[in-house]
Amino acid sequence: MTTKKTATRVLASVLLAAALSSQGGIAIAQAPNNNHKHTAVQAVAPVTQATADVWKRHIDAWGKRDLDAIMSDYTEDAVLVLNNQTYEGRPAIRKVFTRLFEIFDQGKNHIDPPTIKDRLVYITWHFTPRAHQTVFGSDTFVVENNAISYQTIASPLYQQYPVAPH
Repeated sequence: MTTKKTATRVLASVLLAAALSSQGGIAIAQAPNNNHKHTAVQAVAPVTQATADVWKRHIDAWGKRDLDAIMSDYTEDAVLVLNNQTYEGRPAIRKVFTRLFEIFDQGKNHIDPPTIKDRLVYITWHFTPRAHQTVFGSDTFVVENNAISYQTIASPLYQQYPVAPH
């Protein structure tokens, strides 16, 4: 086998292992000489547990209305998109959560069990403001390196209870 083919196979094995490990799968790297006796199998820990840990910490802080703990869950340059409005960085996201606490303290909120897969957390929720009908909403979180890097929030609630502009 030529050196170029060997290098290509090694690179392909490394890329495959990296892709599988980022998905919580099993990485299989085959020796470049195509000798199956030298195939290495490496179990890669799923990232789902780390994502679940971030989610638990985040929802616990939400329940306690602990703004500092909430902010520690986000990367410095995190992006939050709420009903097509984009908030970038912790200072902007902090202002959003200050307002969200005010809104959600005016009624009762029920969060359905989360769907957690790899780096994603998806939730649906049902908020009933005092003397109003229940409003549905959803959030999606992307967790990278044990912190939330992206979050989306969608709900008609914010038409009735606007969040301050950035």
